[in-house]
Amino acid sequence: MLYSFREINQTMKHLFRTEAEALHLTALQILLLDALEQGGERSVSDLADQLVLSNAAVSGGVDQLVQQGFVTRRRCEHDRRMVFVSLTKRGEEKRSESLGPESRLMKRIDSMLNLPQEELDTLLALHQKMIANLGKEEEGTF
Repeated sequence: MLYSFREINQTMKHLFRTEAEALHLTALQILLLDALEQGGERSVSDLADQLVLSNAAVSGGVDQLVQQGFVTRRRCEHDRRMVFVSLTKRGEEKRSESLGPESRLMKRIDSMLNLPQEELDTLLALHQKMIANLGKEEEGTF
């Protein structure tokens, strides 16, 4: 089972890297664009928590996206240390190009999965249970 998870993980990483490079992005940048599209304006620390990455890694990815005009930063009026990030129109378009239903990446993922919806739902439910169990184990309540 561990080998199976490792193989899927490696395949997905390679797929993301390849498709990201074709779009002149990194895999992290695609994930950031998606997280911002899904959750709207967010702080760097919220993005880091969601993606299970360090603030420094996320901040570096955000810097690159700002330079490319895909996201903007806004300082919190009440706490100048806090920075919020949001998609620009150009960023919304790039997110759609990279992860939209007609994107090459999503088409490749769909063809890789090529499973009936019921099996995909079961797979997702099992993964969610495993993730929850891992969380319980870390808390010592397993």
